[in-house]
Amino acid sequence: MKYIASCSFGKDSLAAIIECERRGIHIDKALYCRIMFDAETSAELPEHEEFIHCKAIPLLQSRYGIETEIVQADVSYCDCF
Repeated sequence: MKYIASCSFGKDSLAAIIECERRGIHIDKALYCRIMFDAETSAELPEHEEFIHCKAIPLLQSRYGIETEIVQADVSYCDCF
């Protein structure tokens, strides 16, 4: 069986993944849904976007062997409203 965790890279989703690993439940993949404000601007704060890509994703891979898959819709927030 494979375990896939939905991860926003906030404190709660990261803590849940780390606690699973500590308890011997290996998470095979983290799934991050990237939301875009417009075609070129992430809806995440720039500091959080940097944290996700420069710190959190590499740490999950190097420390726990967890691959992160990033999914993103073809439409942005601005396209919908």
